[in-house]
Amino acid sequence: MTIDRREWLKGLAGTGAGAAFGAGAVFALDDYLPPQEPSRAAELKLAGAKEFTTACNFCSCGCGMVGHVVEDKLARKIQSVRDANWVATEKDGEQEYAVNRTDAIAFLGGAQSTNEECYLWTKTARLYGTSFLEHQARL
Repeated sequence: MTIDRREWLKGLAGTGAGAAFGAGAVFALDDYLPPQEPSRAAELKLAGAKEFTTACNFCSCGCGMVGHVVEDKLARKIQSVRDANWVATEKDGEQEYAVNRTDAIAFLGGAQSTNEECYLWTKTARLYGTSFLEHQARL
């Protein structure tokens, strides 16, 4: 009896499928999986964080975000960056001018902001002493 290539491949595929289904019936899959770990989401939740809602300014979609602040650490870091990179005066030849700015902070506005929000955003950027204020309104 001779077996051609097509019959041999059919037999091999049938044997492989039978072995796969037969092994599943004989051996439990749980024997090979690691045990389930309990969820640690409750431990990772920020304890004592103040939650606030805002809109993402990265693109014009205006996706809602939920932000967290723990003990004003976001405000402290901005203040420390501003203070570390503050430029009070610049010299132009012999003349010294007061500039009072920082080049370490930038603000980015988005198309989903209202005129009033953009006005406050601009005032906040100027309050921090940065001239890097951009607005993008791609639709």
